[in-house]
Amino acid sequence: MKFSGATYKNAYRLVCLLIIITVAGIRIHLADIPFERDEGEYAYAGQLILKGDPPYHDVYNMKFPGVYYMYALSFKLFGEGVAAPRYLVLLLQLTSACFIFLLARRAINPLAGWLCSAFFMLLNLSLTISGCQANAEHFLVAFLVPSMFFLYRGMERQSFRDIFFTGVLLTVACIMKQHAFVFAFATALWIIYVQRFKSAGYLLSYIAGGALPALLMCSYLWYAGVWDRFYFLTIQYAREYVGVLNYHHGIYNLNSLNQNFRCSNPVLFWCLFISALGLFLPAQKSKTKIFLILFLIASAIATTPGYYFRGHYFLILVPVLAILITYTAFALTGYFSPQVRNALLACYVAGNAFFFLYCQKEVFFQMSSDEVTECLYKGAPFAAAPKVSAFIKHHSEPGDRICQVGVEPEIFFLSQRRSASGYIYIYPLLEHQKYAASMTEEFIKQSEDSKPAILLYSSKSVFENGSNLDTRLYQWFLNFKNNYKLIAVFHAKADDCSPMSVVDTISPSDTLPQITPQIKVYKRLDAR
Repeated sequence: MKFSGATYKNAYRLVCLLIIITVAGIRIHLADIPFERDEGEYAYAGQLILKGDPPYHDVYNMKFPGVYYMYALSFKLFGEGVAAPRYLVLLLQLTSACFIFLLARRAINPLAGWLCSAFFMLLNLSLTISGCQANAEHFLVAFLVPSMFFLYRGMERQSFRDIFFTGVLLTVACIMKQHAFVFAFATALWIIYVQRFKSAGYLLSYIAGGALPALLMCSYLWYAGVWDRFYFLTIQYAREYVGVLNYHHGIYNLNSLNQNFRCSNPVLFWCLFISALGLFLPAQKSKTKIFLILFLIASAIATTPGYYFRGHYFLILVPVLAILITYTAFALTGYFSPQVRNALLACYVAGNAFFFLYCQKEVFFQMSSDEVTECLYKGAPFAAAPKVSAFIKHHSEPGDRICQVGVEPEIFFLSQRRSASGYIYIYPLLEHQKYAASMTEEFIKQSEDSKPAILLYSSKSVFENGSNLDTRLYQWFLNFKNNYKLIAVFHAKADDCSPMSVVDTISPSDTLPQITPQIKVYKRLDAR
């Protein structure tokens, strides 16, 4: 039987569409896995925003406020639960897939959009880069992708309006997380490259668009009375934070992430490696290749601040990698007839999707939500947080505050209790940076002044590093807990591989340190 060219084309489109639908289904299936640490911070800040608090009033963090408002929006749309921000991420990713579809059609080939969208959705699901969660980078990418589309189309059409929208969207991406700043320079370079001596008007339009959301954000923060705190946290402290590690730590972190990705996605890893060769193939469209190289460099730079190289940083690379894979695939299959090319492309994306899903089948299709969390974050108490929060909620009043000497802000959100201090985890207080001492004193003063009903201690916190046991904060904690009674200990089983689900409320032990990870709950002696 001989198939027509339209049959091969439709089969290729159908395969890509099925991959997108499958990825969306998996994201919905995994939407209720417990929050990890960063998500807990964003959720707590979003919860307070819905109660009328401006950002940085009761939550001190170095990130720009955009992600907090996205979480607040998700709670408005889908209810105040752990699945809400994951649903919003899915909607934004599907929207981004539409924009990257249009960009690939314009920049590569009329049929390239399908392949690019499928790989975009697939790469975003990778467990190595926290694809199933709702991190700030997810929201950054949601505004970065349409900005790339308007930029490319604006230069082709010579449209000042498109370039204005590019500036608006790119600044909003920066408001989601500061890492997007590097794309502002990449965009300006692209405008100058395309327009040469005629670029001044387009640059002005781009700057005007970018200035609009920046001015609105700054004006609101000043009006809300949190400008000084915002400037200290997001500029002064953030500058110190990125200087804590050196490049030796960075090489180690990057190598560890690379090994994890190669082990969990071997086929996709080699697919990306081979796709990089596309940059050396004869150009289909020279402008597309320059565009790719420019944004590939910008995306790589955006993952480097502080040399932390955390997995979710690499979500920023996903759009340009999806375009690069598509560019290379169409370059390599361009020598074949349209029917053969469409058949090869369908097999290529289907094979990658099959092996990608098969290598992670236990997480995607077999494990419970708690098991998924424990698999992704071995030893972390994220799966225990809902149980700890329910216990705290039962043993405290709605107006009570929690002092946490630990690093689990998701407990504030889940228990619907406010933190005693704006420092919702103690990492900044123990970092080797010049503001650590003043932050510690502020944390202590706020905690003592608010008279929290509940005191929380996480034995898996940074105190477990022996060099930190003599710090001012630890000595304060030992004295402060004398005003409290230990009422519960949540701990893992002896093999240290199960989620923290065992609770001892009869004769809880207060011996430190512990063999297994624990979360200890204390209640103030005079509290009801």
